[in-house]
Amino acid sequence: MSHLKETQTTDDTSQEDCCVQFVSGKKVIILPNDPPSNKPEHGYILVSDPMAAAVDNLGVSGLLIHYASILAVETKVDLHTGPQWDALVEGLDTLRICSELFSNATIDDLPKVLGYIKYKLSPQHQVTLFIALSAIFKTTDWMRFERQVVEKEEFEISAVVWAFKIGPRGLTLGRSKGKKELESLLEAEEAWIAANRNAVDYEENKKALQQLAAGFVEWGTNASGLFSVE
Repeated sequence: MSHLKETQTTDDTSQEDCCVQFVSGKKVIILPNDPPSNKPEHGYILVSDPMAAAVDNLGVSGLLIHYASILAVETKVDLHTGPQWDALVEGLDTLRICSELFSNATIDDLPKVLGYIKYKLSPQHQVTLFIALSAIFKTTDWMRFERQVVEKEEFEISAVVWAFKIGPRGLTLGRSKGKKELESLLEAEEAWIAANRNAVDYEENKKALQQLAAGFVEWGTNASGLFSVE
């Protein structure tokens, strides 16, 4: 099971590799895909990562091409040309939209993210989203991988649910710090747990995320049948 790293800091110092820190006696939770907000009355402060501005300066198209280029090299897809490249970029763009929906949703609205994928996306866009997730997880059977990491308690809640949460922006931000995808996804999970574990509805919200993850896995299993996976 994952464990949070907590590092004591002063007001003027921080360690960017830690997802949980302390400033003026308050927890600082870094959530790469969330806007900055302060909630000292809840015992923690949410802040934006200072490196996020550099990632945002890429713009949407620049971000997608930059991150797609990283994944393309690792998955042996021809850069900037051909149907595989186009599918990867298109899939990442769909994941970006899903991430925005996720980040703007309440816990009760999260099923709408899955509904958007299943009922709003064309079969082609579902396939390219599947391709993007396969590139992120380095396997076309990321559904099985998701089950394995949860069973092995490498993730307490899910891996895939955080891919939809932080999206290409959060994953690119992680890469800018030298972190691979699983590190960024685990960091996102740990940050969510740290921010929510003392809430009265923590277990209920955690279960909602697990159910959403199961929905993503079910969708992925069906989407894999829409095309021939080599």
